[in-house]
This record gives sequence, C-alpha cells and structure tokens, in this order.
Amino acid sequence: MSDMRSGAVSSFFEGRARLRHSALKDPATVRGLLQLLDMQPGILEAVPNPRTGSLLLRYDPALITPGDLETAAQWFEAGFGPDPADSADSADAADRPVWNAVLGALDNTAALNAAFVLALAGLLPGARRLHRTAGAIFAALALIHALRRR
Repeated sequence: MSDMRSGAVSSFFEGRARLRHSALKDPATVRGLLQLLDMQPGILEAVPNPRTGSLLLRYDPALITPGDLETAAQWFEAGFGPDPADSADSADAADRPVWNAVLGALDNTAALNAAFVLALAGLLPGARRLHRTAGAIFAALALIHALRRR
C-alpha cells in the first residue's frame, strides 16, 4: 500500500482514492468532473458527496497507477487552487490573482490541442502509458477550460 495523501487526496488505497476539496460541493463542477471520469478507462466508480465536498474513486490498479492518480490530483489542485476550507485565513483573497494567472496560462487551446495530439499518439503500439497520461492531462485542461468559460 502506498501513501500519497496530500492536497486534494485525503485517503488512498490501491484501487480506491478519496478526493476532498470545497470545489466538489458545487453541483456543476461535480457534473463536469463525473463526465470526464466516465470517459477514463480504468475508472470503475466515482461517487460524489457534495455535502462534504468529497469524491470517492474506485479504479482498476492494472490500468491506473498511483503515479497517474498523483498527476491527476496535481492537475486538479492546479485548476482549483488550494482548498480555502483548509486555510485559516480563507477570507484573505490575496492569492487569487496568482491562481487566476495560473488558470489563465493553463486555459489555452495550444496546450489543449497538444495534449489531445499526444493522447492520440499514445494509441500507437507500446505507448499505453503516454495515452493514459496525456489523456488525463487533456481531461484536466478541458475541465479547466469548461469551468472558466461556462
């Protein structure tokens, strides 16, 4: 068993991970995330709890590695920023301009297109990890794009 609890990942066991973030209390965010997760091979079940702001993921460890989950969690955190509920000074909005700049940099069609092309290139024989990783990055960028432009 690996311990990768940090940031949005509140618990992790092989085949199961729980994400916690106040952004998961927003029904539109959860709907968009569930749609993206439905398209990901290896995700067996995603059960949101909007009351607590958590998402339980059950996945196939043969298809998704802890490294894949860690990468996806980092993209999630980059997209939504640190959870204000974790901060004692959550009312202080001084960090928001920085996160808006980060999100603006991630929300561009060139990065989205590059991730998509890499995901397609990953369909070539022997490039399965490239396909999964680039697909996860594409999904994260698409989610950021959709949430910023909805």
